[in-house]
Amino acid sequence: MRMKQLGISLGGLMVGAVIFIVLAMLGMKLGPSYLEFASIKKAVVAIAQEKAGASVNDVRKAFDARASQVLDLAREWNQLTQLPMIFALWAARPGALTPEDVQEITRAAQYGLGIRTGVDLGKVVDIGQWICGVIGKEPASKAGKAIAAKKAR
Repeated sequence: MRMKQLGISLGGLMVGAVIFIVLAMLGMKLGPSYLEFASIKKAVVAIAQEKAGASVNDVRKAFDARASQVLDLAREWNQLTQLPMIFALWAARPGALTPEDVQEITRAAQYGLGIRTGVDLGKVVDIGQWICGVIGKEPASKAGKAIAAKKAR
C-alpha cells in the first residue's frame, strides 16, 4: 500500500526559499528609494501649498530647510525618558579588568555622556568603606577600590 506524501519536498522548499530571497532583496533595494521619493514628494506638495506663487529660489530655500532637519536620537530619548542615551556597552568577563580599568571606563562613560551630577565620588567611596567596616565585610566595588587606592597615593 502506497502512502501519499504530506508536506513539502526538499525541491519545493528550495524553490520557495529562492523566491523569498529574491523578493526580500528586491524589497531591500527598492524600499529605501521609494520611501525617499515619497518623503520628497510630501515635502514638495507641502511647500507648494504653503508658498503658492513663490519664486523658484524661495521654494528651493523652503525645501532645503525641510530636508536638512536632523533627528538627534540622544536628545529625543533624553526628553522622553529624562535618562541619558547609551550608545555602547562595555563588557568583560569577571576578573579580566583591574579596578583601575573599571574606574577609567566609568570616567570615560561619564565624560562621554556629559554626566555632571555634582556627586563627590570620593565621599561616596568613603561612606561605602565606612559601611563595609561597620558590617564587617570587604568592599566589593572595583571602582570604589580604585578610587580609594588613588586617594591613598
